Amino acid sequence: MPMPIPRRLADLTPRSSLAVLLVLGIVGAACSNGSSTSRVPATDVAGTTTVAAPDTNEPTTLATAEATTGTVADTTTALTSAPAADVTVAPSPFELSSLPALIASAEQAMADPSIAPLGVAREAIGFPFEIPVPQGSTLSQFAGDLSVLDDGHATYHFGYWAVGPDGAVPDIDIALDDNGPGSVQITEIWDPIMADLGFERANSTASDPGDPGGPNSVNHVYVATSPETVVNGVAGEVPTVFIWADEDITQATYAGGEPRGGYRVELEFDTAEGTGMPFPLAVALMDALPRPDGLELSDVGITLRTRAADSFAADRGLTYIELHLEWQAPPDSLAEVVAFYAAPGAVFEEPTTLVPGEIDFFDPTTIAAAELTDYDTASKRLSLVLLQRYEGLLGIDASSDGLEPLTLFFDIAIDSIAPELTLPNG
Repeated sequence: MPMPIPRRLADLTPRSSLAVLLVLGIVGAACSNGSSTSRVPATDVAGTTTVAAPDTNEPTTLATAEATTGTVADTTTALTSAPAADVTVAPSPFELSSLPALIASAEQAMADPSIAPLGVAREAIGFPFEIPVPQGSTLSQFAGDLSVLDDGHATYHFGYWAVGPDGAVPDIDIALDDNGPGSVQITEIWDPIMADLGFERANSTASDPGDPGGPNSVNHVYVATSPETVVNGVAGEVPTVFIWADEDITQATYAGGEPRGGYRVELEFDTAEGTGMPFPLAVALMDALPRPDGLELSDVGITLRTRAADSFAADRGLTYIELHLEWQAPPDSLAEVVAFYAAPGAVFEEPTTLVPGEIDFFDPTTIAAAELTDYDTASKRLSLVLLQRYEGLLGIDASSDGLEPLTLFFDIAIDSIAPELTLPNG
């Protein structure tokens, strides 16, 4: 069986020589004057790309993520070039007002194979490298999150998943030395792309234990020849990239469904704690959330998820982006943090962005004012509404013995169905 999707998981242009493209039949990957540098700096590309649907009789093409304005990219006749940007400069700030458009783009990319999944992943989590999946793939999920290590380092995880063309990948056979056509496809398509980005394939691992009848998965590990880089304006290292082929990319078989094959692209970005935040969306959300002094960021999550049709929140849409922010503070800071939010109306000064409130039980078109409330003896909760659309929850949790760090968190779902609400008393 394939490995379960982990919770933990940033714009570069692949530059492949024409000879490699002709040999592998990988047309449509972007290049820059045909050169082959070891690392390619990130570029700031907004939006997603629409590309022509593939002809099944043509060689494999890749769904690139160059910005277009309502035009169809020609991925069959010529290579396109893109100027390199200064990666020492952070990308343009993420505008929270664009969240409705982002979730709409994600939902469309999950159904429309002409939309490159990489483009949506770039916009949502700032995925930093031009590592596309085969053209005709549809977005399945993206995820970006943070792990803070005890040694003062932070690891940011970037990843996106895509269902393959026609919902399948070439056969992955764990009984074969090369793990079958699905594994070989990775080496043929992505080896030259990764080489141009400065990575070498180190090894591969198939499902273990695997099922001879499938579905199975295989991943290839690419190691950076020089891991130092800058991701969305933050200096650090990208030591490895993992590229997966998975015969059950959506994990449907775990719920008794039919498997759908697809691809996963994941990487880790290591940096010193406090160096900066490489997720532009997280930066924007943190800027909108007032916080007391003395907090240390401990967790971040940006994840595209889907709901079941019979789920509690199905009326909010089956597709949503889950956002999670979390900080820690000294154990003795509970009274100080609680006092900071005790009068939320005085703390949140931009009510059109983030307002203390919740969807009114009696009138779901209106926001009802909210106050900080007791959850239990050592925990508090405050409902917040973002952009007059999305209902979230701010939480303060202290340990019962007062010895563990205090946790402040904010969780919110960017739902695909979220009409604008009326503000309290207005």
